[in-house]
Amino acid sequence: MRSIVLGASLCLLAGCATVSMVPGEASVETSLTQSQSALRKVSADYCADAVKNGWIEATGGLAAFASTLINGKSDSDDSRDYASRIGA
Repeated sequence: MRSIVLGASLCLLAGCATVSMVPGEASVETSLTQSQSALRKVSADYCADAVKNGWIEATGGLAAFASTLINGKSDSDDSRDYASRIGA
């Protein structure tokens, strides 16, 4: 009985061990510089104008965002809020 169970399990496991190989080629083309689309250039110009006009404030990126989440917003930054600027 033991040999029948062993033989059946080996037959079942042999089917799981088959691997099919398909020959193929993969070609990848990369460049060192990323080309800028017209939409991206217009967006960057709009963001620069928004900072220059004072509509938004430039940040330090992800590190500044993490610092705000960890340390919170200081009380001295309240004068820059939109609500205080419009007198709400």
